[in-house]
Amino acid sequence: MARGRRLLAKTLGLAIAIAMLAPAMASLDATAAHADPGSEEAQFFALTNQLRAQHGLSQLASYGPLVSIGRTWSGNMAAAGQISHNMSLPNEVSGPWTKLGENVGVGGSVSAIQTAFINSPHHYENLVDPVWNYVGIGVVDSGGRIWVTVDFMQLNNAPASPPATSAPRVTRPRTTTAPRPAPAPQSAAVTEPPAPAPLPPPPPQPATPSPALILALRQVRAADH
Repeated sequence: MARGRRLLAKTLGLAIAIAMLAPAMASLDATAAHADPGSEEAQFFALTNQLRAQHGLSQLASYGPLVSIGRTWSGNMAAAGQISHNMSLPNEVSGPWTKLGENVGVGGSVSAIQTAFINSPHHYENLVDPVWNYVGIGVVDSGGRIWVTVDFMQLNNAPASPPATSAPRVTRPRTTTAPRPAPAPQSAAVTEPPAPAPLPPPPPQPATPSPALILALRQVRAADH
């Protein structure tokens, strides 16, 4: 009888220990879901290009320096516990860029943040802006949440110069000879062609746009679940 009681006590103790470990294991599973920022960056990248393809827009290429800048900024946001914009972005980006943009967000999953971006008019404008040709996406996982910085860039995309205006072609009248009654023909007077019209002034050259940074109101906080 005593042996049976001891066995029952051990069984109950094991069951209680398993029950106490269950929440901790669930927390570990949730953390593991965000353990690979690289894959989350790839998900944001794929979803962004998928959205652009749906609207017939060019696909964005990943730009290594922008990725590094984005990861650093996401780390800063996670450390501060709030989202904000990288106002030093223009000084950190190398290369002859003409326009920059940034979306920042935090949430519990990639899909939740991307949906929040799409539902926000200002974020959506960045996602589908046709002038972008590069993007850098940096993700940091902290506190069970995803912190993401999406930096867009227009690089080496200066406006095309207008076609050169060709001079109008002037056709001179041909010289003709009129017959005379006398045996010896005599050349008729040559009609001088009219003076060519003056060439029109060349069209004004388009002004080269100044570098622009699109940051205002580009923040989003997605639901954590």
